[in-house]
Formats: sequence, structure tokens, C-alpha cells
Amino acid sequence: MSLRRASYHLHTALIVDPQGAQSAAAVLDFVRRFDDFLDHCDHEPRLAFGVIQNGARFLERYLSLRPEHFERLEAVGEAKKLVTAPFYLSPQGDSILSPELFIRNLLLGRQTVQVFARPLEICWLPFKLRLPAYVPQLVHGFGMRTLILPMPTEGSAEGRWRGDEGSEVCVGWALSNAESGESIAALRAHFAPLNQSGEMLILCPWDSGGALAFSQMSAARQVVDEVFSSHPGHYGRALETYARRCDLPLLTLEPYVGAASPQITAAEHLLTHHLEPASIVAAYGALPAFLPHPQRMLQQLWRGLISASVAPERMEAEASLEAIYETVSALGVERSEWLSAVIKSDHPDFVISAAKLPESGMGLIVRGVNIGTAPIWVRLRPFRRFERALVLRHDESPTGGTMGLEDEGAIRFLAEPARFLTFGFG
Repeated sequence: MSLRRASYHLHTALIVDPQGAQSAAAVLDFVRRFDDFLDHCDHEPRLAFGVIQNGARFLERYLSLRPEHFERLEAVGEAKKLVTAPFYLSPQGDSILSPELFIRNLLLGRQTVQVFARPLEICWLPFKLRLPAYVPQLVHGFGMRTLILPMPTEGSAEGRWRGDEGSEVCVGWALSNAESGESIAALRAHFAPLNQSGEMLILCPWDSGGALAFSQMSAARQVVDEVFSSHPGHYGRALETYARRCDLPLLTLEPYVGAASPQITAAEHLLTHHLEPASIVAAYGALPAFLPHPQRMLQQLWRGLISASVAPERMEAEASLEAIYETVSALGVERSEWLSAVIKSDHPDFVISAAKLPESGMGLIVRGVNIGTAPIWVRLRPFRRFERALVLRHDESPTGGTMGLEDEGAIRFLAEPARFLTFGFG
């Protein structure tokens, strides 16, 4: 049961890009909106933040059409007026296909956003989708403690979500009037009975000059609430602060078990099980160095695969898959048994989901998961001995933990069920 409050903090965020902009017409509409947003950044005092919900890929797309605006975009980012969803391409529908695709989507998104601004420290999923039970631990692995989802339909507006291995995240909700046309005051009145923290995030679409959004914000200030220009990151931090003082209810979110499209499944399998280990061996001289910068090429392939996860029928998916097959063929990888010398686990329940070069090109990053139902001890041996082994977060930054190395360079650790583990060798 939620508290009935006399007033609320209404975090109003101006959405610059339209939902699901994929067609050419929608992209041009986004370019016009963003041009208008940049024009108003310099002289509109009410414009504190603009929010891109589709992900960092749309910044790349905008600059491909407006390369002359790079410095303007950089200035807006330095002024902290631009906020982007943390993904390279925000998932929607059935596009969360696997943990590795989710991780790479966040990695590429945060790396792209860092060119212009600091990425969000919360996980914001702007579009409706059913979520796998592994999402809380992956969100934790990127140092985030809050998950913001689209408008709720029933139950508590806020709460805690516990993943399949025990990790918990705060869950907040983003209210939007883009489709309904409701005023901010109407949204507030409708969802106030569901609200416990007193914090509400309301997304308003950016129109020409932001006239409609600004007028709604002005009208909402006639009530007793505090209404201010904000963004999902500020709302998420406010929710975390409340959760530290008061206990939020435990939510039951519908688990998602779906079948990936055959094309995407094949592409991801080749990337994670063939191409990445083969590129590692090539980089260290075990094979001819076909790839002078294998990690860069892999990143481009993942970009195409992530983009195709929203619309698999697009040409980008076909181009990515073709490039993967050509590269694997060039490296001479034909049998998965050949890769057993690259990275080896001594327990059948510990499955390696990825082995890759870090951005520096030096060392090795390995990620795996215990698919069993009980804790197991695992011995993991890379293809050669490295000087050290570190425990990493899913964003591939060190946690501070160092693993002891055996004579052959192997590490030994306890793997809990359903928990993804990431290690760095260097």
C-alpha cells in the first residue's frame, strides 16, 4: 500500500527523438527535431536537458547526416544538456536475445556516448518488452542499481526486482504523454495512488521549439508539486535515495523466454564461439595476422548485429552475417574443437559465453556462466600463461579482485548457479 502525498517531485524530461525511429522518414524527422533542439540550447533558459531514448546509435546517424554539427553536439554534451539511453540501440519487442547481446549493447552504447557526454548511471529501457531474469545481475555488473521501465499498467509504480541469482535493482517507471496526449497534471493525478517515493518521471515529446512541453510544465506548476526540468538519471538517483531509507515492495516481473531469429542466432554464435577466439589467436601469432586490429573489426560486427536485433530483415543484418562468414573462412576456423586450445573449462556446467580482446588489444577477456543448479568449482585455462588475472565487472572495468594463477596460467574459482562471471588476463 502506497502513501498518499500532498505533493510530489515531478521530473519532466524532453524527448528529442521519436519512438522506434527506423524508417527513412522517421530518421529525417529526428534530424529536424534535433536541429531544432540544438538551435534552442543556446538561448532558451527553460531548456535544461534533451533526452534521446533510442540510444547512442542515433547520435552516430545524426552526425552522418550533419557532420558539420559535430562541434555543436560536443558543446551541448560538455554543457551536460544532452542525455542518452545507455544502450547503443535501445531494445524493444523481443530484441533482448541473449546476455552477451545485452552486454555488448550496453558496452557499445556507453562507449559511444562518452565521446559527447557522461553516460547515465542508471539502466533506462524506454520501450515495452518482457525482460529475462538475468537482467538485474547484468545491470549490477555495469555499476548501476536502478532500472527504469515504461509506463506501468497495474500494481506498484516502484519496487525491487530480484534476478534469478539473487541480485536486486530498484525499479522505477517513466510516464509518457506522447501517445495519450494527457497533460502532466493528468498523468500525475492518474499515477499518484501508485506512487510511494514521491518522485515521478514524466517524458514529454519535443515539438517545434518545445512550445507544447514548456506550456504543460508551466501549467503543472500551478499545483502544489515541485515541477522541474530533469532526466531519467536524476529521477533514478532520487529513487535510490528513497530506497536506502524506506523498503520498496518486491515486484514480480514476467520472465521472458523467447526464440531468437535464426539469422541473429547464427551470427552471435559465430561471433562468440568462432570469430573472437580465432582473432585472439591471430593477434598473438598462432595464426597469420589476417586482422591487424581484430577488436575494432569485431566491434563493427557487433554494431551491425545489435542494429539488426530490432529489425532482422534489414540489409545491415545480411551484411554483418556475410562479413562474419567471410572472416571466419579467412581464418580457417572450421570446427569448434579447434578452439578448445584457446580457452578451456574443466566443468561441463560452466559455459563460456565470450572470449575477446579488450579495447587495448593486449590480454584476454573471458565471460562464462554456471548453467547448473548447484555451485561448482571451475578450473579455467587460457591458451597461454598470462602474468595476472583480474575479476571484472560486465563493463570490463576491474572490481579490485585478483585471481591466483596456477603453473599453466589457469585460475580456479567457485561459480554460483546462473551467475555470469567476467575475468581479464593480461
